[in-house]
Amino acid sequence: MLPWRELLCQRNGGICHAGGGAAACSGRSAAASADCPVVGGILFICGVGARALCGGLFAAVVLWLSFLDLRDGLLYDVITLPFAAAGLLFSLVGFSVPVANAVIGGTLCGVLFYCLYIAARGGLGGGDVKFAVGLGVWLGWEDAVVAVWIAFLLGGIAALFLLVTRRRGRRDGIPFGPFLALGGYVGYVAGAELWRLYWGLV
Repeated sequence: MLPWRELLCQRNGGICHAGGGAAACSGRSAAASADCPVVGGILFICGVGARALCGGLFAAVVLWLSFLDLRDGLLYDVITLPFAAAGLLFSLVGFSVPVANAVIGGTLCGVLFYCLYIAARGGLGGGDVKFAVGLGVWLGWEDAVVAVWIAFLLGGIAALFLLVTRRRGRRDGIPFGPFLALGGYVGYVAGAELWRLYWGLV
């Protein structure tokens, strides 16, 4: 995606250069340079609005899925599949992670959770697999790794607590959707920062 200055100057048949702390355009008319801050401001506002829309939609859907999994023990395809499709769409139009990153994230999460779904023999539902794919598409593979790690960490702690307090038996299942949702939200808002923290410690 081209910066707004390049887009503006291509429209005016000129080139952009920076100087004196402000952007200036040279082209067919000197008046075109006055448009740079205006167009840049508009595009900036639109970009911020798009990111806010993506973040709000992401948070609303993962919260909704958490509630449904706790209430019904199910993550419905009518929500998880459009959620994944919306993540890919936002990636295609440049409002989210790059497309290649989204595809890799969705594929990795899908393969991992499908293998767990087969190995768990009922301990993990098909809805969890589709939800994980959606998270991978929205987050990209790096933030998805953070999300999955947090989800399993919190899920393991919760399962251990329930076993110790005898509120659940070893054969009793617990909804994993809320842990995926929480991990996904942390990955969405702080995945990059957690990666930097991790690499700073190793």
